Amino acid sequence: MRAKTLVITTICLLVSALSLPAVSHAKNGGSGSSSTTQTRVAAELTPACPDAEPGAEGMARRDTRTRNAVVRSDQFMGHVEVSIPNGLGITDPATADIRLKLSKGPAACPPTPYAECRLVLDEVEVEEEDDGVQTKAEYVVRVRMERGTLRMKGTCD
Repeated sequence: MRAKTLVITTICLLVSALSLPAVSHAKNGGSGSSSTTQTRVAAELTPACPDAEPGAEGMARRDTRTRNAVVRSDQFMGHVEVSIPNGLGITDPATADIRLKLSKGPAACPPTPYAECRLVLDEVEVEEEDDGVQTKAEYVVRVRMERGTLRMKGTCD
């Protein structure tokens, strides 16, 4: 059985860096021998083809920390939340194939990605609402390099 795929995309994290506030701190140790820089870039994600699943939403963020021009940590995180069942026919959150495609330029359907991440199921939340029960599934990807060690939840190419 083949799972339906939901593709979430953002126009471009580089463009988002210019349009969203990035956080950057520099600290000088007084003697000019040490410098630390932290940078954060964030983007709100939208469905690549909104007609497929207009209720999907998510965020992506990249944090880097350097000291003396050497990268000490670099982390990319993305999360997507979708309703279950949904317009794609996903009824079982555990079998869904959720991907985050980062693309450049104007959004196209389908997008032309420069990177693709496969997200993994992180949490299923069932809420009681006036019109019945609402089930939402959250999928995540986390790629972190710290002190030469790579740790991943989900995958990115």
